[in-house]
Amino acid sequence: METTNRGIESPPSRKFSRSACIFPTSNSERMWYLRAFRRSVLKRPKPHLHALSSQWSTLPVRERALHLIYATSARRPEWTFCYLSAALIRKLTDTVFVDAQTHVVARTHTHTRDGGSVKFHYCLADISKQRSGIPVTPLLQTVFDCARRLDYSNALAICDRAKRRYGLTRPQLIAYADSKSRCWGGKRARYVFSRASPLNESGGEPIARAHFDAWGYEEPCQQVSLPSPLHAGRHIRLDFLWVCKNGRRIAGELDGREEYLNPTMRQSGNMVDGIVNEKTGRRRFQS
Repeated sequence: METTNRGIESPPSRKFSRSACIFPTSNSERMWYLRAFRRSVLKRPKPHLHALSSQWSTLPVRERALHLIYATSARRPEWTFCYLSAALIRKLTDTVFVDAQTHVVARTHTHTRDGGSVKFHYCLADISKQRSGIPVTPLLQTVFDCARRLDYSNALAICDRAKRRYGLTRPQLIAYADSKSRCWGGKRARYVFSRASPLNESGGEPIARAHFDAWGYEEPCQQVSLPSPLHAGRHIRLDFLWVCKNGRRIAGELDGREEYLNPTMRQSGNMVDGIVNEKTGRRRFQS
């Protein structure tokens, strides 16, 4: 056996994976994990699942959720993942609550009980698909489940990304919702599908569009290129554009933190200069 720097012997046949948590498969391993957990060598993010404390603390939320799903699938290979877990595997979401629970399709005609880390869902899913080696619900079923269960902003963000990443069309999504009209939330999912757009260039734009809709604004045009009023021969690209009945045009811009924090997205090397230049350009454009 190997010995860690804290004097705890390592399990003889198990190694910690970089892509999944680990779980005990014998009583001796279970006792080793318990001792390591009590000495803070291991972290227990969910019941039966463990990870090295030093490694777990450095992982972002999305990676933590993926670790939990991979380990749960290895422990229960007969399970099919759905809803947010399937959306995460398909790279449709990075929301901060994806690691709260692992979502699994409930078997029909069997008794299932939700646990603190696993949530079972009854859904008329088609044959499961393998994605990164994990059984997940089909793409349309996954998007449909998210659209009917999530809040409007996050549901719209997932539908937008599905259209952009996988080429789903609005008629295709609406037709699927119509085929599931008797399911709980089917009408709500159909409405979300009718508002989905593949033109978003940032994660904040679908959230902004959801608020526009809630406030009663008309649906704006997205990613519109217009001649610059300041520089002849140049064009500006607008996130949102409304054209009023009287011909007046209203532009909308959405800037996230990354535009100022990521040096590769700033024209100048200094964050403060980037903010000042942005505000100066807007004043000139408004004038």
